[in-house]
Amino acid sequence: MLAASAVATAGCAVSNLSANAGDGPDRLTKLNRFAVNLEMWWRERPMLERIDQAAYHRFSKVELWTTGSEGKLPADLARRASDAGVDIVHFVGAIARMATVPTDEFEAKCRSIADTAAILGARKVTLTGYGGASHLTRDAVVAALVERLVRVEPLFRKSGLTAMLEPLNPHDHPGQCLYGSADALAVCRAVSSDHIRLNWDFFHMQRSEGNILDNFAKGRDQCGYIQIADPPSRNEPGLGEVNFVSVLSAALASGLGEDIGLECYPANGEQAAIGRVLDLVRAVERNGRSS
Repeated sequence: MLAASAVATAGCAVSNLSANAGDGPDRLTKLNRFAVNLEMWWRERPMLERIDQAAYHRFSKVELWTTGSEGKLPADLARRASDAGVDIVHFVGAIARMATVPTDEFEAKCRSIADTAAILGARKVTLTGYGGASHLTRDAVVAALVERLVRVEPLFRKSGLTAMLEPLNPHDHPGQCLYGSADALAVCRAVSSDHIRLNWDFFHMQRSEGNILDNFAKGRDQCGYIQIADPPSRNEPGLGEVNFVSVLSAALASGLGEDIGLECYPANGEQAAIGRVLDLVRAVERNGRSS
């Protein structure tokens, strides 16, 4: 239920998830909704090999941060993902000083991001770069972001791409100008487009503002993507302070469970992390049957 508290003690159900990944016949189905983050999983391997690892472990979707550096060229990533039968559903498009950069430069960056998305086959991109605006008021930040996003909205609409803002948290990302849900929602609602949305990262939302289920219920109409990691250490669900059974149940009930980014660091290896994710899905299924 959305009214339930999502902040859990060590004794809550999700904190006791087992670390046994298992390999039952329904494993592929249970992992199908998750996009594993290639920057955070299998970090000892080159980037292209991480795509193979995702496929080997039955993930059909992946997400990543930036592209363009050695081993991360969009065409190489797309080719490897296609060969592995994996979809790249989301990536990050960095635009330094997004709220203050000249609008022509902002638009050029967005055109480049849309081109990269087309190569990757990605449907969603998170626009980041919220520094360099400490001299602006919150209202001025919102106004600047609205102005820029209104200008590039036709580009994203024509590309069939959903571009998203991602509020960060001040503990892990000091010096930014977009924290918590309120300002990001104000921007998205002012732009009023299906192609300008919010990346609802529950890790950042809990660290930044708490009250995550109630805030999500109020803002889910502007949500385009969901990412999960357990605060405070950003590991897989089951090792921190959030009851992700309630969180994931709320996300699925809202119709936003198609792609969920596993933007978390496996605490004790990828196999154990997969086990906790599978146990989370089973707990959500049990929760649904008993409600």
